[in-house]
Amino acid sequence: FASKGLNGSVIAAGGAVALAARVSARKASRGERIRPAKRRVVRSAGLLNNIKEFFAKNISPSDGGAEDTSVRIRVSSNMSIGQPFCGEYQEQSVKCNERAVYKKLGLPANSQAVYLLYNDAQQWAFTPHADGRPDGWAFVGDAAMDPTSIGGPFSIWDGSDWVPDTTLKLLGPGQSAEEEPSSVVSAQPSGLQD
Repeated sequence: FASKGLNGSVIAAGGAVALAARVSARKASRGERIRPAKRRVVRSAGLLNNIKEFFAKNISPSDGGAEDTSVRIRVSSNMSIGQPFCGEYQEQSVKCNERAVYKKLGLPANSQAVYLLYNDAQQWAFTPHADGRPDGWAFVGDAAMDPTSIGGPFSIWDGSDWVPDTTLKLLGPGQSAEEEPSSVVSAQPSGLQD
């Protein structure tokens, strides 16, 4: 490693330390304040410790972190109107109306969160709100304690009407769909298939 001295000459790494000492001595002789390098090192060490703590708290189990004991469920649908809700959801540490709250995984950065929860209107709902308010994109009036036990179809808002999706399924760990979807069926606003 080499650097340039004040006069433009190239100096080796060891010479850089000597140069720093000469610059410090020159500043001291002029009465200028000398900032100790140690202070920067302490700040850097503090920043590094903060970064290490952040990753230690937020590291995923696949990266060697603490074991993840939360439940994951999978949502599937054969209808195009149900596709935005498809994917994997992870149980959160909070409950809403005595039932687990699930958050969709794998959403793009800066996108709105999608929760599956039992809202204040006693409905399981797909919603952007984790607080239980009866506001969202899809719901089913079923009092099941676990979403994988829901019996009725979800009604999904298409922009003008609530369309039932009888193919939307919620699957728990180890469960598989009775029929794997072979193709997506698009739905008209009336709920009729193409």
